[in-house]
Amino acid sequence: MTKKIAASALGEYRTSVINNFNNPGYLDLGVGFTYTPINNLVLVFHPLNYNFIFAKDDSKFTPSLGCKIFGSYNAEIYKGIKWKSNLTGFYSYKNNTPALHNGTWTNEFAFNIFNGIGVGITHGLRVSPQERSILAISEKLQSFFIVGLSYAL
Repeated sequence: MTKKIAASALGEYRTSVINNFNNPGYLDLGVGFTYTPINNLVLVFHPLNYNFIFAKDDSKFTPSLGCKIFGSYNAEIYKGIKWKSNLTGFYSYKNNTPALHNGTWTNEFAFNIFNGIGVGITHGLRVSPQERSILAISEKLQSFFIVGLSYAL
């Protein structure tokens, strides 16, 4: 559309791999706009987004139409140490209990250790009232860590 604004589509899928694969599984599909005000920053606004939920007992989960927002910033903060921060949220147009809104903020630090082999460490914060009530999670704010290895050719 312009040099900094584009029409966009976005898909996001979340599930557990170790326990209860796809029970639940969440698939967000949406369309809207992407804005890149500077090289390292991407902002996405999708007012037409549908949140599909897959589960063995579908009656406990409520899929809904809503608005998806996403922001991503990345930079090299010090001699090969890269930082990436993502903030994503979904606001449901349904007024429902438990609330169908959710949000996740992740921060990742990555660096090369030897001949193309890299290490990444991610810390995430997530709030999702629907997951909390259905999955019997007592904390309102979930916290998680991811550690991974990579290899660049």
